[in-house]
Amino acid sequence: MLIPKEVCANTIIDLGCGYGRSTLEILKACENVYSIGIDVECNKLINNVVGKTEYHVDFICCNSIALPIRDSAVNSITSILTIHELPTDSITSVLNEVNRVLIKGGYFLVIDKVKVKVENPSGELPLLTELAYHKAREYALGIKSLGVLTPKELIRLVVNAGFKLIKQGVLKRGKWLSGAGFLKCWGKETLKLINMI
Repeated sequence: MLIPKEVCANTIIDLGCGYGRSTLEILKACENVYSIGIDVECNKLINNVVGKTEYHVDFICCNSIALPIRDSAVNSITSILTIHELPTDSITSVLNEVNRVLIKGGYFLVIDKVKVKVENPSGELPLLTELAYHKAREYALGIKSLGVLTPKELIRLVVNAGFKLIKQGVLKRGKWLSGAGFLKCWGKETLKLINMI
């Protein structure tokens, strides 16, 4: 994972840390930092990362619209593959919370999925599966997620929330999977939600 050295400051929050993989990657990239992984899904944290690391890290289960952190207390906040998953009705509140807990001059690193032009039809499958997942989640659970944005839309969202854009880029990461392989790995949750509808 590419973590800019500027983000490696004293205290880092990993917003929407899920199973904690991104939090641990940040800690490996940054020496002598204290990290707080935050996610709303407590079972992910408990079953996968709590107490399983030698790094200076804590995990908090909470909703990101009300972070249990004092004002101007954190040097950096990361949001890795999280923004597109946030409910549309809470995105403004979450970005306001990020602004509230960051120190003046702190860093907000956003790494997320974006819509880009693909070279071949099989490149469309991950995006189509992502769209199907979000629609199924909306219909089955009533949660309307922000979804995958274009790079321009994502930048506009973050800049309009009061953050200054320092660097941007589109990275192609991951391994290629066949359509069937992709659905087998990443379509399980979507199929489960579709069955709930």
